[in-house]
Amino acid sequence: MFKTILITSLLFSYLTLQAESESFLDQITPTEFSDMLSEEQNSTEKKKAAVLAHAQKSKQLQEMFIVITEQKMMIKRLYQEIKQSKNPQETSKLKETLLENQNRLFKLETSFDEIAMGGADISSPDAKKDEQKQDMQEKLLEIFEPMLVSLKRATEHPRKIEAVRAEIEKYEAKQIELSNALESLENTKGMKFSSDLQKTINTMHKRIDQQKVLYSHHLKALKTKLSEYESHEASMMDNMSDNTVAFFKGRGLNIIMAISGFVITMMFLLLIRRKVQARFEHVTNLRQIYLLRILLLLLGLFSAIMATLVALFIFYIRADWLMLTIFLLLLLGIGWSLKTYLPSFMDELKMMLNMGLVREEERVTYMGIPWKVETISMSATLRNPLLSSGEIRISLERLRALTAREVIEDEAWFPTSEGDYVLIDDDQYGRILFQSPEVVNISSNATAIKSYSTVDYLASNPINLSREGFAIFETIAIDHSHREQITTTIPHTLEKSLTSLLQKEAFYPHLKEIIVEYSKATRHSLELTIIAMFEGEAAENYHRIKRTLHRDSLNICNENGWLIPYSKIQIDLDKSSDLH
Repeated sequence: MFKTILITSLLFSYLTLQAESESFLDQITPTEFSDMLSEEQNSTEKKKAAVLAHAQKSKQLQEMFIVITEQKMMIKRLYQEIKQSKNPQETSKLKETLLENQNRLFKLETSFDEIAMGGADISSPDAKKDEQKQDMQEKLLEIFEPMLVSLKRATEHPRKIEAVRAEIEKYEAKQIELSNALESLENTKGMKFSSDLQKTINTMHKRIDQQKVLYSHHLKALKTKLSEYESHEASMMDNMSDNTVAFFKGRGLNIIMAISGFVITMMFLLLIRRKVQARFEHVTNLRQIYLLRILLLLLGLFSAIMATLVALFIFYIRADWLMLTIFLLLLLGIGWSLKTYLPSFMDELKMMLNMGLVREEERVTYMGIPWKVETISMSATLRNPLLSSGEIRISLERLRALTAREVIEDEAWFPTSEGDYVLIDDDQYGRILFQSPEVVNISSNATAIKSYSTVDYLASNPINLSREGFAIFETIAIDHSHREQITTTIPHTLEKSLTSLLQKEAFYPHLKEIIVEYSKATRHSLELTIIAMFEGEAAENYHRIKRTLHRDSLNICNENGWLIPYSKIQIDLDKSSDLH
């Protein structure tokens, strides 16, 4: 009866559990179920990896313990040999070997501790020094210590890996040397030596062989240590993204907030300064202008100071003492540098207040070109109204080196304007197409364009034919047979006839006056000078006017029977025959 009740209750419990599991499976989604399975698999894999890592670490520690034990035995044996040795030179060599083995033992024990404790540093921290005994250099080092520690931590792991690799290379090279030494000793086996010499060689062979085995164990321990470091490096690479996110959530966010606070505060206060400047820009009273400049300067300084204080306050409330310290040191460096540049800064401050040697609305010469000083603020704006792109900005330091004077009314700012006709070096004729602070382009005919640097153009002494007009000078030679009329009727007749003929030309409306005067007498002729003065609008016909004057003068001479002299070539036949 009891068995029947027990079997019935067990069967009922099984059916109840099965029903509950089925209802639970009906409640979860397939995605949740797959996530649960993947989590369970990941947990199982992590457990397997942990067990494998634990076994590997145990094996590494056992191997390193064996190497450390052998190293200690080697050191103990060396101590005994040093005590038994009676040769000073041999004792010295044994002591050097002992020192090398002690250093090697120290490295092995350090590596053993690092692997056993997972890289944790349990060494006691150094005692702090008394602050009263620290000098300025130590205090500065203490300020920069957080930054240096951060840098050291960032490069600590790669430096450890590189140090272990260098040591592995050193021991591998040493293994090769020991192998060569053993091979050399093996070659002496067939040789006949005395018993003492053979004993010495055997002892040497045994010692080198033991040393090679010890180096082999140590090399194996170093490789194990390297694999341990490299596995940590892989995990560090996996955590890099987490470190980046942590940076932007911490110090990176503080830096962004401080920069944003500085920029926003600066822009807001400079906007207020600009509105104040626009509100009072119509002021013309000299005293009020100076007061306005001082106010604008103070507003600019106030904007910079307030923006800096906002950035410092953000670092303070975020408790980022490292960035606060660096920012304060930066401000200290800027203040220290201002001490050196204080005299020049005071001169520039006077210029900003329009109280310096160069002031607004004055004329200066910069790069060989005249300029009008438009404004002086943090920089200076210079303007030349006759140049394309004729507005430039220069630093106050450069402006301070210039000489200024008052602007004279109706004073020319450049010899020419675009569209004017010029003569360059008294023979090059052309039209100004473009002129800027850097280059001047001149069209010498319908197609050709010649470019000059502005400085070279000004040095070529350009004559502007279009601005105030121009005069053309032509010379006509008359034969000596007309010497009685050359100062009376001929000039008057030539002047009247030329005026009549020029009336047919298109440029005649721009003719101001024609003058014909006797100039001088030469060996072969009597010369008359024709002076034709035109307005600037006739400048485009400059060469045509010259040709027309020459042509019409020759026609008038022919009509009036005035002889035009020509050069005569006379050959002395007697002298020419002597040459032959």
